[in-house]
Amino acid sequence: RGRMRPTKMHARPSLRACGRATRLLARLLPLLLIGIGEASVWMRSPPPTSLGFGGGLVRLGHSSGHSCGRRRPSRPCTWRYDAPTMCMPVEDAKKAVVESPVASRSSKQGSDPQSALSDGSQDPAALTEPLQPLTLQGAWQSAGLPVLVLCCFIGAVCALDRVVMSVAILPMSEQFGYSDSVKGLIASAFSLGYCIGLVPAGVASSSSSPKMVLGIGLVVWSLAQALTPAAAENSVLSLLLARVGMGIGEAAAIPSIQVIAANFVPQRFRSQFWGLLTASLSMGTIGAYTLTPPLVDSAGWQSAFFIYGGAGIAISALWFALGADEPKSRDACFPEACELEEEAEATRRVDATKPVDESGVAGAMERAMERVREVPWSDMAVSRPVWALAAAHSASNFFLYFALSWLPTYFAYQFNLSTAGAASASQLPFVAAAVASVSAGAICDRVLVGWAGLPLTRARKVMQGIACVGPGAAMVSLALLASGVAGLELNQNTAQAIFVGALACQSFSAAGFGCAAQDISRRYSSLLYGSTSAVSVVVGAFGQYFTGVILDLTDRDFSAMFYLTGAVELCGVLMFTAWWNSERTFE
Repeated sequence: RGRMRPTKMHARPSLRACGRATRLLARLLPLLLIGIGEASVWMRSPPPTSLGFGGGLVRLGHSSGHSCGRRRPSRPCTWRYDAPTMCMPVEDAKKAVVESPVASRSSKQGSDPQSALSDGSQDPAALTEPLQPLTLQGAWQSAGLPVLVLCCFIGAVCALDRVVMSVAILPMSEQFGYSDSVKGLIASAFSLGYCIGLVPAGVASSSSSPKMVLGIGLVVWSLAQALTPAAAENSVLSLLLARVGMGIGEAAAIPSIQVIAANFVPQRFRSQFWGLLTASLSMGTIGAYTLTPPLVDSAGWQSAFFIYGGAGIAISALWFALGADEPKSRDACFPEACELEEEAEATRRVDATKPVDESGVAGAMERAMERVREVPWSDMAVSRPVWALAAAHSASNFFLYFALSWLPTYFAYQFNLSTAGAASASQLPFVAAAVASVSAGAICDRVLVGWAGLPLTRARKVMQGIACVGPGAAMVSLALLASGVAGLELNQNTAQAIFVGALACQSFSAAGFGCAAQDISRRYSSLLYGSTSAVSVVVGAFGQYFTGVILDLTDRDFSAMFYLTGAVELCGVLMFTAWWNSERTFE
């Protein structure tokens, strides 16, 4: 009887914790659906005056006054697909349309008898008449929304697969006798693989198909996830290699989604979309904390890796079937998302006078290498905004990687909780992070930039300041409370509330550095994000491993790590505030 009581006491809180977590997920799901619904609002906005005929599209007199390139700021931008140039003045576009074989062919077919001239051409005046606005029932509904929703869903799966180890490591440590230093090494092995894969993933996403990069990455990390139990049974080295492989696969997720989002989402809504994506990452983390403990209790820790790995393979098939690199046509694109300055378009077009081997693997490799050589590597290396991104991202990762890898262990060590109890205590901070991510995008786009009229540069600095100062202050507060300052005692509820505030503030980085790479470059956004992420992942991996070393040296005292986190966050916000500028730099 004496042995049964503790078992019942642990079992009941575990079931109650799972029930509370399920209710929290049920409450949060409508918020995410509302956010996705709000994201569809800007899809319903009517496009500027445009005319589609035959196989071409000419865009005349953009209503927002967007200038066509930097060299002619006063000339309205016009799209034209059947002409050598993508941007031209309105009068020239009218003349080009009249002389276009596409226009002549359309008029001969009688597509618009009222505007057709006697010679078979079309009246230029008729080209400027507004057409019916593009609605959600058009191509955007089929081309845009499903792709963005799938990106958010894959982001949630990415976070779930990453966080499973932070829960499973507790029973794994009991079975295999891992020390805290070994647990830190296992956590940092994933980050090492992530760092290895980031730059190649960024280059591949920028120079080839981001859809394929994301799909292949999903397959790789899902296979590595499914192989983790066998690797752990074999040796620590095998487990480390499996985690490195999983990190390499997950490195493809964010850089490829950066390119897809830059192609689909207008600039003024990118903070909101990135907030939704970050909320999806938090939802994946919550899902891991909710689903993994019951799986571990009922079928062993190995079952979680098998199930999640198999689910990832199935989702990859769905992505290959429904995903897309960009809208299939300009008609299927939200107009402002498709605006490219003439310099950017010039870099994308192949010079007809330059001989290029178009056949076979040699031609593909030559085109890929040409794109790589076009990247302004030296300018990026000395760019202050790029270093601002790296500093803010590093500070954010130092704290976030600690939370993703060590938060359940912190609650288990500090308050003697079981695996289910520690996972349950770790859920609420990420619920707050999901809600804050959605709110951060709306606050930045609608309040700071829209209502208050702040420049985008200053708005990014405000959001990133919250994302760094909040977690830094929270970690210092935890260290002070743990030391008994002012006679205060740290309990589980207080610690949980502090982590709620810290992760909620950290999520404001979704509207800070998270989408800032798209501000300074549309074409190289994934490469910039991948390159700066490589630096930040090294910093985060160091924090993961160093945490385990500190715990072994200090008899499981987290205070030193909390003080160090506060210092890193302070350095990050100071450098981002000093160096960041949202002006378009690389195209």
